[in-house]
Amino acid sequence: MKQLDEIGMYWHTQTIRNHARWMKHFENASAYYTEHHTLTVPRNTIYNGDNLSNWIALQRARNRNTRGTAPLEPWQIEKLDSIGMIWDGTTVWADEKWTKNCECLKHYKELHHSLLIPKNTIFEGINISSWLILQRKKFRQGKLAVWKIDQLNAIDAAWLNADRSDEIWRPYFAALERYYLKHGHIDIDRNTNFDDLPLGRWLYYRKCDYRNNKLKLKYIQILDHYGIKWLKKRSSKKE
Repeated sequence: MKQLDEIGMYWHTQTIRNHARWMKHFENASAYYTEHHTLTVPRNTIYNGDNLSNWIALQRARNRNTRGTAPLEPWQIEKLDSIGMIWDGTTVWADEKWTKNCECLKHYKELHHSLLIPKNTIFEGINISSWLILQRKKFRQGKLAVWKIDQLNAIDAAWLNADRSDEIWRPYFAALERYYLKHGHIDIDRNTNFDDLPLGRWLYYRKCDYRNNKLKLKYIQILDHYGIKWLKKRSSKKE
């Protein structure tokens, strides 16, 4: 019996049940970490039928010896450390804030079908354009965590690809969105001006870029969303 005690044998039924219940929660947290590369879980997250966010918060409280909670055992701390548990409250708060901003970016993409965001755009109370610029900068500096890159890629694989055209064409894409919402199509005459922009001429030139295989895929996807009628591509082979 002494040898069994030394290797952590549980003798009481309730202790065995608590251990099994904890392990079930842990395995669920481990699966979440494998999928998302982080244990920064948004509030009220139900994962595989388990309120994972509440359970993670409880483990942090237990590690701090918060009144009314049973302290974590060393083996539990070790297991949580193995799947990237963050114990520091400041870091947790920063990661939760980042996740909230990322959700905001996701909502923007769902609404506008694009991450071509005009400068100083405030969306859901967040300067989402400045935030996205900062993420691109951190990525290029090698300072963006893998789990954050994964979440941004899940929103739009082209989130990092900003170029000069993005800056120049933002007003036109915004005007095109307004035209579409007003008319239900973008069959625009070449000489049409809209919102003080030569929108028809700009759109015609994008069709020409497409025909000549010079239009980037991200722009093609945006314009496809509006049901654009492309010009037939020119063959690259000589007849």
